[in-house]
Amino acid sequence: MLYKFIVLLIFCSAIFAEPIKLLNEKELSGKELFFDISKAIDKKDNCFRLCLGGQNIAELNSDICNLSRLQDLNISQNAFRVLPENFGNLQNLTELNLSGNKFARLPESFTKLQNLKYLDLSSLEHTDWDNIFQTLSGLNNLETLDLSFNKFPFHFLNKLPLELKKLIISETNVPDEFIKNFKQTRIQIEVIK
Repeated sequence: MLYKFIVLLIFCSAIFAEPIKLLNEKELSGKELFFDISKAIDKKDNCFRLCLGGQNIAELNSDICNLSRLQDLNISQNAFRVLPENFGNLQNLTELNLSGNKFARLPESFTKLQNLKYLDLSSLEHTDWDNIFQTLSGLNNLETLDLSFNKFPFHFLNKLPLELKKLIISETNVPDEFIKNFKQTRIQIEVIK
């Protein structure tokens, strides 16, 4: 099945017989590219980065979780309500952008993403924050978390892993006094509001 994508970055080498010319952002701007995701899945050992952002996709095929070497995934600004239950199979992910979607919950397998360093959960809709923060508490290698443009019970921030180094909470309902106390319990953290 063909999906229509405006692609910012796709580093899936050896998907095609000829080498891919990497285009800069200016060359890609306003151009529509067609990409058969099944080719990436067939060549799963060669796919490291995938950007599917801004395409108004409502459902993520669970086959994407077979991209075992995927390190950077951007599925921001779509209409996802759920992630596949086997999303945790993407254990090599270090960067994940889920911003601008409608997730209620994260799958239980999400805690298997122990290599995840950067996670963007900004601008989410219809979210079960208790589930989100409970899931995040198990990501002990997470270094940067973006929760900007969300309304969540700010005391849930206490559930975040102690190892977190950078927390971005622009345009949230977190009071300055809470941030001050939060930073005192986590000396290494940088909070950007």
